[in-house]
Formats: sequence, structure tokens, C-alpha cells
Amino acid sequence: MTTTAGTSRRTVLALGAAAIPLLAACTSETGRLRESVDPVRRESLGDELRLIALYEAALAQSSGLEEVLTPIMEAHRAHAEALRQGLAEPSGTPPAAPTIGADPLEQLRTAEREAVGLRSGACTRTTDADLASLLCLISASEAQHVAVLAGTT
Repeated sequence: MTTTAGTSRRTVLALGAAAIPLLAACTSETGRLRESVDPVRRESLGDELRLIALYEAALAQSSGLEEVLTPIMEAHRAHAEALRQGLAEPSGTPPAAPTIGADPLEQLRTAEREAVGLRSGACTRTTDADLASLLCLISASEAQHVAVLAGTT
């Protein structure tokens, strides 16, 4: 595996994952009540759960990618936890295990690029400013995942 030079991807992923729950904890009680009924939060959580399932399936099928994929998957788990904090009740059932194609890295790159667009779009659809901030941070984290995966062969 090769990566681009600079700060280690583990450091960047760890910092990004650590920041999301901290920012989610900054919401007000009024904000929490609004967030609990915002369908954008539930939709975004479902998307994060699907990404986690995709990474789990890729890790189960591919050897030698653990060092790159595990930190990204953990970042998605942190995203999901931050999104869960605003829900009044738990979200539905976890998604079914996805099918992994012949090139799991390209499949993950595509999924991350799509996730960036989905989270950016969700930022503009929510009426809750705290949720919009969280979604923007998640979108930025997912964009960083694209960069890490692009530097991995």
C-alpha cells in the first residue's frame, strides 16, 4: 500500500473522528428536541450504517487493507454515534451485508464520493443549524476518506 506524503492518515482520521462527537455534544436542549424529529438525521444515520456495513464486508473479503480501512470504518462509527445522539428512539435494523465487487477499494471510493454529496445535500435540507454543522463536518470527513482511499493501492 502506498499513500501520499504528509500527515499520517491515521492521525487525520483519528482527529476527525474525535471532533464529531465533541461537536455533537454542543447542541442545545431546544436543538435536541428539533433534531429528534428531523428526517434528515435519520436518513443520514442510515447512510452511515450502510457505509459501515460496506467497510465490514470489504474487510471480510480483502486481506492487507486493514491498516487503511479500519480507521475509516471507525470514523463512520463515530459519525453514526453522533447522529444517534439526536434521535428520540433508536433507528431501525442494520442494513444487510452488501456485495463487494472485484475491486473493493474502487467500490469504497465511489461510496465515499457519493456520501460527500449526500451529506452536503443534507446540510441544505435540514432546518436545524446544529445538525447542519454536524453534517458539514461529516461531509468533510468523508471527503478526506476519498483522499486516503485515492492514495491507497
